Amino acid sequence: MIVRQGKTKYVSPSRKLKKLPRWLVPGLVITGGVLTVILLAVLLGKPTGIDAPSGRPLVNVHVEQVVPVPVVEDVFQINGVVEPLRTVSIAAEVAGQVEGRGPADRPLEKGDHVEVGDIILRINTELLQADYNRYDAQRQFDEADLERVIELNRVRAATDREVEEARTRLQISQAAYESARAQLRRSTITSPIPGYVNSLPVEAGEYVTSGTVVADIVQDDPVKVIVHVPERNISYLKIGDTHRIVDKLGGSIFASNNNIDESHTWEGTITFISATADTATHTTRIELTVPNPRQSPQRLRAGQIVLARLLRQVHTDAIMVPLRVLIPQPMNGQQRYVVFVEEDGIAQQRVVTPGQIRDDMVMIVGGDLEPGEMLITEGHRYIGPGQPVRIVPASEANW
Repeated sequence: MIVRQGKTKYVSPSRKLKKLPRWLVPGLVITGGVLTVILLAVLLGKPTGIDAPSGRPLVNVHVEQVVPVPVVEDVFQINGVVEPLRTVSIAAEVAGQVEGRGPADRPLEKGDHVEVGDIILRINTELLQADYNRYDAQRQFDEADLERVIELNRVRAATDREVEEARTRLQISQAAYESARAQLRRSTITSPIPGYVNSLPVEAGEYVTSGTVVADIVQDDPVKVIVHVPERNISYLKIGDTHRIVDKLGGSIFASNNNIDESHTWEGTITFISATADTATHTTRIELTVPNPRQSPQRLRAGQIVLARLLRQVHTDAIMVPLRVLIPQPMNGQQRYVVFVEEDGIAQQRVVTPGQIRDDMVMIVGGDLEPGEMLITEGHRYIGPGQPVRIVPASEANW
């Protein structure tokens, strides 16, 4: 700026340059060019120098060798609901007054465990016992009478018809006796299954008729875990397969097997696969049977929500890479993924197909990545194909 007589006059930079010494102008131009190159290098990714042959800045990267994992389980997780193996409602088969619940020396209460044949309810047998005695006496009389008629027939003192009539009377009395004995036996109601008494709706002194429900027994060893599997996964499952069941409250629900508390897991076997899928949800009902012993400190309860870890297939020599190294690239309207590997100081691009994700790792199920290659795991987002790179520790490449 030049000031003359209180006025300011503008002087252009070009005029300023003309006033500089001629030997200084080339130096300023060269310095400006170098500064521009350095600025571009910084923007491209923390360079450590200039690669002479290509003129492109070196980028610090960290690499890890691609080593196949011997065995990788392809698992998907789905919520399931615990149900008892079966629930039986026990009904009275004869009418009468209730004498008591359970054996005479040990009354039965709700929540008690019973085995097959244990007494649930006792019905008064006075009338039933009287009928039993009467029909038993008649049966014995008719049996003796048949023997007498047969002996008379042997000496021609009785006809064959009389023998048949005596045999018929014995058969009728025998049937009445069997019916009375069954009625008497059914006055003591026993459990048909092992399990817990879930309800006892009648009390001693009440009168029950045939068909009155007197108890509900729940068998929960084993239990069933019910899951509804999406149709894309149903083809991987078959009856007899064993899968892991995880308690969502007591155990970890993360994907990695290493994170699961083994004290809160169970092994379940597929025992039923529905032949039809739900038309609304397009899912198929599957039942897994899980042992649930009474002595176990960790028991499954009916209605409990659990996590079923269902195995689709097992991969051998699988390539697992960090999920962060995948770089999405749109291609012809579709999404594809690439990673970069280091070859002789140059970054090379590999197209890959990702598969199952486990924690922060992803399985590569297709593409160009091969075992043994040096995968760029840090600095990969600052490079492109053919980029000169320098291998450094992860701490220096992670910015």
